[in-house]
Amino acid sequence: RSAVLVREILVNVPANKNWYDTDIKLQKGDCLELTAKGSWWSGISKTGSDGDGGFIFGLGRPACGGCPVTDGNLGELVGKIDDGSPFRVGSSSIQEINQDGNLILAMNENTGPCNNGQEGSCYDDNNGALEVKVTVRRIK
Repeated sequence: RSAVLVREILVNVPANKNWYDTDIKLQKGDCLELTAKGSWWSGISKTGSDGDGGFIFGLGRPACGGCPVTDGNLGELVGKIDDGSPFRVGSSSIQEINQDGNLILAMNENTGPCNNGQEGSCYDDNNGALEVKVTVRRIK
């Protein structure tokens, strides 16, 4: 079996968007390679694509309890395929795709609006973007 390069593209993923649809269509069995660079602001701290792994200041508990990937770092780049399960990306990741659909990326961030009394951060107060190189190879 061999892999054929299907697509290689740079995508800017905004920090303030809860799931940014890249419009990159993937097929089950594709090999997806993601490499991210840059920094963004989570409302708590400026981080790179690996996030900060920090704690909510003064509360002594992980800052990402309400994030799409609860065991991931706050500010970490995460992804999913359509409505599939979210996965960690960070600064680089290679994934074998298990369903057809669009690649969707986001900051791992607490969900919900900022003004609902939720402790920690949320998408509304984020800014910046990461540049993500997306490489898709298809097994033949």
